[in-house]
This record gives sequence, C-alpha cells and structure tokens, in this order.
Amino acid sequence: MIGQNLIRIGMLLVLASAVFAAPSQADDDVAASIQRLATPYIESKQAVGLSIGVLKGDQATTQHFGQNRTGGPAPDDNTIYEIASISKVFTGLLLADAVARKQLQLDQAAQELLPKGVAMPAGETRPIQLDDLATHRSGLPRLPNNMPSLQTDNPYADYTTALAYEFLSSHDLRREPDAAHEYSNLGFALLGSVVADRAQLSYDQLLQQRIAEPLQMTDTRVEMTASMRKRLATPHTADGTVTANWDFADMPGAGGIRSSLADMMRFAAANLNPESSKLGPAIEIAWRVHRKGVGQEPAMGLGWHIAGDGSTRWHNGQTGGYHSMLMIHRQAGIAVVVLSNTASKKIDTLAVELLQAMAQH
Repeated sequence: MIGQNLIRIGMLLVLASAVFAAPSQADDDVAASIQRLATPYIESKQAVGLSIGVLKGDQATTQHFGQNRTGGPAPDDNTIYEIASISKVFTGLLLADAVARKQLQLDQAAQELLPKGVAMPAGETRPIQLDDLATHRSGLPRLPNNMPSLQTDNPYADYTTALAYEFLSSHDLRREPDAAHEYSNLGFALLGSVVADRAQLSYDQLLQQRIAEPLQMTDTRVEMTASMRKRLATPHTADGTVTANWDFADMPGAGGIRSSLADMMRFAAANLNPESSKLGPAIEIAWRVHRKGVGQEPAMGLGWHIAGDGSTRWHNGQTGGYHSMLMIHRQAGIAVVVLSNTASKKIDTLAVELLQAMAQH
C-alpha cells in the first residue's frame, strides 16, 4: 500500500544537492515549468490525470493535465483524489495537536490508550511509545498477518480495530522499540485510532475538528460527502486500467483520507508558514526532527520524512488507483503537491523534478 517506497536513497541525494543549486538560466515562469515537466507524463501515458500545485514565495500556481476519467474532462482544483499515505502526515499532526493541548505526551506508552484487555506488545527495556508509532520505530511490522482481504483490490475495507487488537495481543516484537526504522502502516493506523479514541471522536471527526475546519479544508475527509463523490477522479492502475477505490473500516489513519488540490495547497501553505495558521504550534511540533537519520534510515518528524538535505519534509502515497506526493522546503519557500488518478511510482520523480525546477528559478 500506501507509501511503501520511501523514495530511493539516490533520489534523496539528488534532491539534497538540487535545492541549493545555482539559479537556472531558463527564463520560463513557474506555470511554464510545470507544463514542460508534466506534459511528458501524460503523453507517455504514465499518468491518466494530474493535478499539480506549487507554492513559491507568495505565488501559488495550480495546473491540471490529462483526464479525471477515461474520455472525461481534465481535473481541476476541486477534483477529489485518494491521498493515501500522505494521511500519515495528518495523523502525525493530530498527535502533535494533542501534545500542544497537553492531552497526550510523545513519550506516553501506547498501551495506556488501548481498551482494557488489549495488550500492546512491548520490548524488554520499554513499551512502545506514541512517538515510536509516529516515526516508524515501534518495532511493529508493516502489515499485520490477519488481514482478510489483503489480496483483493480493496485490501483495508474490512480490517477493523477488533482484528488489530487481536493481532497485537498475540504478536511478539522482532526488535526493541526505537531500535530501527521499519515503515509500518499498522503502526500509523493504530496511532490514528488511539489519538481519536482519547478525544472521544472518530478519526474523521477529529480530522475535521482539529485540521480541516481551522484550515478551511472543506474537501478533506475520510467519508466523502455527496458532492465529493461526484468530483472523485476515477482510479487507474499504472497501465491505465480502471480499478477500485479503497475503503477503510475504522482505522483510516495510515491512508484513508481523500482531498483536493485546493485543500492540499491550503495544507501546504500552513506548513510552509505555520505562523499564519491557527495550527502553528502543532505544525511546529510535527515538523521538528524527532528521530535522526542513521545510515540509510531516514530522519523523521511526526509523520514527515526528512530528505537528505536536512530541510525538505515530504510524504508520498499510493493506493490501488492513485499516487500522491507532498514536498515542502521552508528555507527556499517552496511547496509542491502532485495528485494523480494513476497508481504509478513515477509520479514521485515528477514531484522531485518540480521541486528542483522551482529551486532553480
């Protein structure tokens, strides 16, 4: 699922050097650069449809390419996409918000937030903490071994908290918490669940109350409104075949959010300039380095991956029919959002190319 490829180390190294590269001699503007870079992905059928947003300084630019469905019109700022594992950035921010409100602590044992009778596996030296879950250092596996529909085109639709609790109560950790980075969709799904439970809200309700409403993101939610369903881009596999949307039972924190380019640009702007947002304190908590990179292991914020340059925060995501990428570099004043209704990892390359081009303008 969702964001498994953490962008190849080589790509991160390219990104690290590119952000501070010498200015380009090209005189094309931001919109022309986006069109120049994105058009080949549509012409070569690597993407059916693309929605791209760039923030550079005080300039916001959005452009759209291809089709929102085969034979249909081009997408627009309000087209709805599954943003997949970018949901983890929202879940990390929900944790940060609870910390800013002094409702939770980062070093709090996750076990304390589980229902009575559910046992979170623990290490020999300490329990799994909330910040372990938010930085992929819990020791929990990428996926549990009791997913009934894992091999279908809607693998998370019937994976419930009850099944997750059953898995946790019988699982032994392969390594100590915080011993190593291991990308875990299960860990983030649990994190979203326990943070929402502490607030006595569903994940979607908490998302609306703490993030979407303060940032005026009217099209960002798990359960779509009727209007959102009408604007939902048709999902496609990497070869352009129409496929199924993904559903999430009651644990959407790892990849269940849907959104539009307009909303994701608001989210990017808030993270680029947190002082302008009501969520500023929480954004800053999530943004800072919580785990340093060691060897090939990435440095992590809460939900954020931190690129090799030490500055760029990013997250990608992929479901069965969509791919997405969000990249933010505060020092350069740049944010890039790419949303596609095609499940192709090549979208990551486009996003990096866009960030490099913006850094050279």
